[in-house]
Amino acid sequence: MNKTLFTLLILVSFIGAKAQGTDTTQPGFPGGPTAFFSFLQQNVIYPPKAVKKNIEGKVYLSFVVEKDGSLTHIEVLRGVSTAIDAEAIRVIRHSPKWIPALQDGLPVRKSFDLAINFKLPSSTVNTQQMDTVTASPIDSNKKFIPMAKEPSFPGGEDAYFRFLQHNLKYPENAAKQRIEGKVFLSFVVEKDGTLTDITLVRGVNPDLDAEALRVIATSPKWKPGMQNSMPVRVKYNLAIVFKLQPQTINISEQRQMDSLRNLPSDQKIFTAVEHEPGFKGGNIAFLKYLQGNIHYPAQSREKHIQGKVFISFIVEKDGSLSDLKVVRGVSDDLDAEALRVLQESPKWDPGIQNGRAVRVAYTIPVSFTLSN
Repeated sequence: MNKTLFTLLILVSFIGAKAQGTDTTQPGFPGGPTAFFSFLQQNVIYPPKAVKKNIEGKVYLSFVVEKDGSLTHIEVLRGVSTAIDAEAIRVIRHSPKWIPALQDGLPVRKSFDLAINFKLPSSTVNTQQMDTVTASPIDSNKKFIPMAKEPSFPGGEDAYFRFLQHNLKYPENAAKQRIEGKVFLSFVVEKDGTLTDITLVRGVNPDLDAEALRVIATSPKWKPGMQNSMPVRVKYNLAIVFKLQPQTINISEQRQMDSLRNLPSDQKIFTAVEHEPGFKGGNIAFLKYLQGNIHYPAQSREKHIQGKVFISFIVEKDGSLSDLKVVRGVSDDLDAEALRVLQESPKWDPGIQNGRAVRVAYTIPVSFTLSN
């Protein structure tokens, strides 16, 4: 079993931490999310039984980060299968000690939730993915410096994915020739968050390489790396994956997206903002809302149809959801049910940019999974 082949496709969603009182800092994996992702790559083994049965899904876990950074009370909030759930728990149990939460300068116990998404390579359908390789601060002697906080895209990885989704254009010549691959780029995140010295480390094709360079050059300012509470220049490497959908790119939809970017300033739709929109109460509250309101369509249940329905929408300034569309569906009845439950969603907390509420484009998957 090639462990690396499968773990490269494991995605992690940090849902959040919970504790009473006002915290100075949140708990975190030593080295940040990128280091945690690397830890998973090195340690997660996709269960052979799940591979044979083509089982995929997201395992939601909860645990307590103790004052000394150890993890206790690890439990599954929502699982996928016995084997996958067990593997998610196993790898978290083998995690090194975390950096504990601090309150008033003292370490405190804190509950933390996250999701590990198990996805097989054969069913990968994402057009773009981010794959962080390294991030290292630069001093005058070009030596590596241990970093307290790594640079990051404003809003995190989800915001970065949406930025790519709305700005990356698959070159027509490459699409026609069915050219796919991973373009590796390197750049420096400056102290003010701007990206400089953007260079191609390893390319695929001149068109894909140029498009990857172009879209990173248009990126908004990042949150800079921090060392000793001071911003530092950081060299960062990442890869942009170009992978075609089963059907070719819809050029008319791409042009429609271009027109949306030319809306008046007060109607502008953002893809990355300083404070991302979200369901009131956070991801766990949203998960509970879905669990309490989704009705599995009888026809799909009888036919044992399962899958993820990807829905795109706009979170308006008042938190209402508009322009809901199925980006990628599973079946007519599952698609309709996903749309219905989101159309009936209570208002979200809107996205905030420069201290004011703005319209934000958002895409989420609604997973339909039948129990055994």
